[in-house]
Amino acid sequence: MKFWQGVSFRQKVFFMLSLHAGLLAIFVFFRYIAADEGLYLSAAREVAGGNHPYLDFAYVHPPYFPYFLAPFADWGWKSLFLSRALSALPSLLLGIALFLIARRLWNEKIGFTLWGFWIFNGLLLAWNTVVKPAAWADLFVFLAFWSLLEARLKAGYFFSGLSSGMAVNLRAFMLAPAAVFFLYLVFRSEKPRMEKLFFWCIGFVLTMSFSLYFFLREPSGFIFDNITYHYLWGVGVVAEGGRFGFFDRLASLAKFVFFPQNSVVLLLAAGSLPAFFNAMENRRRNQLILTAVLFAVLAAVFFFTTPSPLAYYVQTVPYLVLLAGFGAARLRDGKSEEFSPIFRRGLVAAHLVSLGLIAYIFLFGQRSRDQQYLLSSVRPVIGHLRENGGPTDTLFSEWPGYAVLAGMQLPRGTETVGLDIAHLLTLQEKKTYHILDSAGVDSLLRFKKIKWVVTGGLVAEVWPVGLSTNYSVSFQTGSITVYRRNE
Repeated sequence: MKFWQGVSFRQKVFFMLSLHAGLLAIFVFFRYIAADEGLYLSAAREVAGGNHPYLDFAYVHPPYFPYFLAPFADWGWKSLFLSRALSALPSLLLGIALFLIARRLWNEKIGFTLWGFWIFNGLLLAWNTVVKPAAWADLFVFLAFWSLLEARLKAGYFFSGLSSGMAVNLRAFMLAPAAVFFLYLVFRSEKPRMEKLFFWCIGFVLTMSFSLYFFLREPSGFIFDNITYHYLWGVGVVAEGGRFGFFDRLASLAKFVFFPQNSVVLLLAAGSLPAFFNAMENRRRNQLILTAVLFAVLAAVFFFTTPSPLAYYVQTVPYLVLLAGFGAARLRDGKSEEFSPIFRRGLVAAHLVSLGLIAYIFLFGQRSRDQQYLLSSVRPVIGHLRENGGPTDTLFSEWPGYAVLAGMQLPRGTETVGLDIAHLLTLQEKKTYHILDSAGVDSLLRFKKIKWVVTGGLVAEVWPVGLSTNYSVSFQTGSITVYRRNE
């Protein structure tokens, strides 16, 4: 690549940043809507309105993300794109961090190579540009990981604990890497170990006090939303539906492993394995071990959790890319400065095929199950609601995103989740945990307490009497039907 060799370092960095920002922007503005985006935006809007998770509405995740999104949550349709842009930012920052780390560990060439692997990974583009807390949690865990390894002062260990705690506030899965960091300080770090552990724990507890506050305010609600709900949903809903058995989990992992871009990086990462058995400086060995352990632990957690979708494994990619750097460095040390022509052609082919698959699925929405969440499907629905309704109108749907994007109100108990597991709870539990059940929805429809109903089929199937008697079709596009109350 003679062109690349003739470009200055600053121009290379600017090009990579611009390229990454441009690719992320394409997915921010054109990717179909992930169903969970409506749940997170709804929770953020509740927080912006003065309500609190667990105390005033059900929110089945750690508490920080709705507060993070709250300033952008009440902007109607714009809130989706503003929140997506905010959620894409950590992917941009993680790319820079990977480059800087690789440049310091090896050289500029490997740094740019790993940065390219990160930028062009289609799964990252598809899942780090939606309104979810995963990308921010990934960034904080990665900051905790590197500050732990590079810490020379007490402040470094404190910052590592601080970042670990913030990641857990965003995503409960991040308790796993936090445990890895804790055990690393106990068994692998150089002395004085207890002093380092003390400062790490102080930072961790300090940021975790955000979650601790909600636990102390509403312990039963906090435990139910973060633990019990997921158990009931996994055992009583997902397992009953025959999904995510052992072979389903294996299939999700296989999709990740054999996704062409990931396969290439995994091959390079496998090249780092002999380094475990070779003589190497202790600090470098610790870096390799901790990177490999984090990748393995996260992969194991996502394999055994319910559900176990492909999207979860995306959170292992920062450590997979870094392991690929160890493999690339070993090739360099073996006097193989350049990738072979066959490998380079395979690299280009893998990325083109992968990006084509991702665009086909996530930008053009070619799977039937995604059709109702295409921007071209949702936009006319929101336009109709905003044109014919008002901010005080109440809207019910199996997906709360319609009400949020249209700037309308949701019936209490449907802000995020609940209907899927309501049949497994007692009346008192449903009241305590702010969950509306099927009988409650039926009552609202029969007594015309709701002005608008938007459905992709579920409402008409489950509550046909109240809907057909008291509501009339107001608008229809594709599989989505909008009903308006008969006045």
